[in-house]
Amino acid sequence: MIEVSTSEWLSHANHAIDSVLKECYRHKLKDTWSENFITSRILQSLQLYSEPTRWVDEGRISQCDMFKLTGQTEANYGDIAVFVRTWFSSTEFVDGVCFYEAKRQYFEMDALCGFSAYSSDQMNRIAEKTGSCHAVLYDIEPEAQETWATTLPIAHLLAFTRHTRVSNGGRGLHYHGVPFIYPVLSNILGQNLEHRKNLVDAIKDWVIRKVKFHFVISCDVWTDLDFKPTPHFTPGGKYQKIRIASPDKKHDSTMRPPRP
Repeated sequence: MIEVSTSEWLSHANHAIDSVLKECYRHKLKDTWSENFITSRILQSLQLYSEPTRWVDEGRISQCDMFKLTGQTEANYGDIAVFVRTWFSSTEFVDGVCFYEAKRQYFEMDALCGFSAYSSDQMNRIAEKTGSCHAVLYDIEPEAQETWATTLPIAHLLAFTRHTRVSNGGRGLHYHGVPFIYPVLSNILGQNLEHRKNLVDAIKDWVIRKVKFHFVISCDVWTDLDFKPTPHFTPGGKYQKIRIASPDKKHDSTMRPPRP
């Protein structure tokens, strides 16, 4: 069993995302500065293992599987769907779900152009259909090499853009959010999720039958060291598992991006 503290994980994740964003922007002429490529690289770097991980300062154990949609199928309800089952006994559990829609900063000769792929209609559709949904904004200051992967509720993003003149490439949005690593960590520990059963079941059906998301994270959370649940959700179909090496075999995957 892997053992890690939340502070250790957050420190690693913060460094890993910073490195991924810098590398993806540096190789942007190879189409690496795109939402799907950046998200894929970030998920590979986060040390979310398919084997049990004990959070020593939280008293909880988690096990995560991550999947990426393959082929040309359109995914139009967000980039990442997170499914979490929190176990209280071998028969008692609570299911939850959360969504993230990724948007990147656009540039022209290193000059800010804003989050140009942002669509109010698309965001409204996601907010109406899903419940617990957030935007993730990927951004970089090329000269200073400062990076952001900021998460904020889609409802806040919509309000900001309706009532505030967006300038400086939308950089003001970062002041209304938190680093992506914090909500992700809370999710994989079973927190800050939408728990309505009809919604969770509907989203699982979307993933299985209609393929609505580019990436899926499926996580089980429990506390009993003598209990190990079978992973509760595997999307199958056009989804391919993202394989993360265990710590003794892991290499630094942020140093050189693979060919897109």
